[in-house]
Amino acid sequence: ADAKQYVQDDRRVMQEATTVHFHDTTTGPDGAVQHWSTIKFPLRDGHGRRVLGGVAVNVTDTRAAEQRAKESHDRMLLALAAGKMGYFEWNMTTNRVNTSETFSVLHGWASDRTEMSPEEAICHIHPEDRLNVELVIESAGQGEVPERLMDRVVWPDGEIHWIESVPRVFRDEALRP
Repeated sequence: ADAKQYVQDDRRVMQEATTVHFHDTTTGPDGAVQHWSTIKFPLRDGHGRRVLGGVAVNVTDTRAAEQRAKESHDRMLLALAAGKMGYFEWNMTTNRVNTSETFSVLHGWASDRTEMSPEEAICHIHPEDRLNVELVIESAGQGEVPERLMDRVVWPDGEIHWIESVPRVFRDEALRP
């Protein structure tokens, strides 16, 4: 069945005269499942004849790592929901904030509101606590943050909720926060 599919893919590339990216799953000689990322493309040889070119890369390990990462992420989200916790990350390079769905819910937002600007993220903080939070954010640029932070958030319905945060600064390869 694999050889038949390869021939069909080859014919498609040659008939359409275009580059096509395929994802294939095969069974190796030992019976193990293998995942391949293949790019096939038409070209001309030295005599002007159309021939088929291609590159195939075994991505089995990459697929397995992606699956483990997804499972780990799913477990983290389950733990966050069970503990009524969430995470908030501000990428200072892109100036965008990403949160977990549980963080959004804890702040009275829809669970799918997980990306915003820092200004949007701060606007829900109680006015009396906002300056303190802004100072913590400013000091985060220098890598200095308190061990814990307590502040109030105002939900869209006006209800006030206390939030305890454990801020941390992580750095990228260029040591930027």
